[in-house]
Amino acid sequence: MLDEDLAVVAVADSFLAHVRFGRDGAESTTKSYAGSIALYLRWCAGTGRTWQGGLEQLGLFMTWLAHAGPAASGVDAAVGVGTVLAGPGTPPARGARRINGVLSAVRSMVVHAVSTGQGPGHLVSLLYEVADDRDLPEAARSADGRMSWRMRTRHRLHEPQRPVDRASDAEIVALLDACRCSRDALIVLLMARAGLRRGEVCGLRRSDVHLLVDSSALGCEVARAHLHVVRRDDNPNRAWAKSRRQRSVPLDFLTVQVFDTYEFERMRVGRAASSDFVLVNLFRAPIGAPMRPDAIGELLAAASRRAGLARAVTPHQLRHAFGSNAADAGCGIDVVADLLGHFSGDVRVLPAVSFGACARGFCRWLCLLCATWTSVRDTVAEGCCREVVACRTDRHARLLDRGRRRLGAGPGCRRLPAAPAPRSRSGRGHDSDLCRRSGVLPGLV
Repeated sequence: MLDEDLAVVAVADSFLAHVRFGRDGAESTTKSYAGSIALYLRWCAGTGRTWQGGLEQLGLFMTWLAHAGPAASGVDAAVGVGTVLAGPGTPPARGARRINGVLSAVRSMVVHAVSTGQGPGHLVSLLYEVADDRDLPEAARSADGRMSWRMRTRHRLHEPQRPVDRASDAEIVALLDACRCSRDALIVLLMARAGLRRGEVCGLRRSDVHLLVDSSALGCEVARAHLHVVRRDDNPNRAWAKSRRQRSVPLDFLTVQVFDTYEFERMRVGRAASSDFVLVNLFRAPIGAPMRPDAIGELLAAASRRAGLARAVTPHQLRHAFGSNAADAGCGIDVVADLLGHFSGDVRVLPAVSFGACARGFCRWLCLLCATWTSVRDTVAEGCCREVVACRTDRHARLLDRGRRRLGAGPGCRRLPAAPAPRSRSGRGHDSDLCRRSGVLPGLV
């Protein structure tokens, strides 16, 4: 990390090197820490403070973060020149969660500096205080009932609890309808129906995808269609899986079908044949090169505009939709955490959002989505799926609502007999556990 004179800031540079190489942190994590520390050092330089002296006035730094927009806190902001900022009463430039994230990075840098002798020990007491455990949940307190003590951060904003910002099922269908090629539709499905992060999507290798009913001939003991999420640090597109733990994610009927279509689309591009990456550039230079994670966000933003959505759907909103839908389908929180690649079970979910009316043109996607539903035993009735698949564009919204009522979405509804699991034309079947774990969910019908 460099200052305005292009000199290396030793305390920040050594900490970031420790995060990246000492802790084996992902490059995206190191980049996030670097951006937060740069804001702190920029504030210190603009107010004439050293990084040690700035810790005594972290409250002022938090106020600056809340009200200093890009013009005052960006890279091009003038250093040493006073800037008048709009205070309370105006929309904040950063929310409480972002400010707490910046403070967490600054605290980590200071603790590392003290431990390595780059800063005096009293700096830690400026960041932490000794507190009792009375504000902790009962499960986190001492079992014998005695009061215990812990270190608590001195500076932290309250983050209000709010629902997870997920993509609605209507938005997912609209994105699929706005995709111009099978590759783009596959990207949407891998995030919305398999819960992958954008780095995991771009880092997929062809050897990670197993679409056969039995992959034991490939040395894989996982049954049915699935893919493996593997962290690799040598990807040329800088796409890394966040979790170091390898996991397998089941794929549903719809995702497998789009995989097949994408393979035929890719085979028509000669320079893409030699790449081992699943997702490669097909329409812009360099042809055949693996897609960058940043391109996923650009792709979704463009598809959101074509679909006429009120907002640009982000990759993480699609991932949140998968987690919420998986929980709605009956998955336990531990299963959801495992599918999402979380180490803990702290996963917040939203109820699936049903849409009562859809624009014309979505019927073909809805029928394809509904065709996978008969495989979710004890959840979807055979008659309901027949009605939805047989629907017409001008009346499918009414049938969808009727189907949800018959599934038990409203009071006084009865559960209908379960339907047998269908098989696709390619012979790839899927059972109830696979579909339930894959996010084949009532929110989409």
